[in-house]
Amino acid sequence: MRDQMRNHRLVTLLFSAAIATAAGLLVASTAQAEDPIVKLISSQSGQCLQPINGSLKQGDAIVQAPCNGSEAQQWTVTMVSSTKVHLVNRSSHLCLDARGGATNGTPIQQWTCNGISNENWGFGITNNLLVSAVSNSWSHCIATPGNQNNLPMQLRACVITPSQIWTRPPG
Repeated sequence: MRDQMRNHRLVTLLFSAAIATAAGLLVASTAQAEDPIVKLISSQSGQCLQPINGSLKQGDAIVQAPCNGSEAQQWTVTMVSSTKVHLVNRSSHLCLDARGGATNGTPIQQWTCNGISNENWGFGITNNLLVSAVSNSWSHCIATPGNQNNLPMQLRACVITPSQIWTRPPG
């Protein structure tokens, strides 16, 4: 009887250790999960968003250019809240930023990530709009101003036109 009790305690102890180890691994893998890396490709032009000329400088414009697979055309999607993300350029390590309020024509630039609302973005109701959350407005989207290379991106009222639709394939 005594041996049975000891074996039962040993089995219980081993089982508890296995559960604790599994739970620890689950927490560790969740904590170490990496933010996804995507390209942002215009449905209208088929071109990728990037800093102008692959710039590493704060304040430089975000433009569309032919997709070439460079790090300048890759964006890390970092969750800020359940509805907001920061898009961090993999080459410059700067955030996608609206340089001003939620109005038509506000230029899009890269800026040091500092948690201001100008850096907050969402993916819209169709999941293919790139919606600015500047001042929590959610009314304006990044739009291509035309099909030419190196034209600075800008905010426009979200109306779901081809110039506002972006695909996000893995980078």
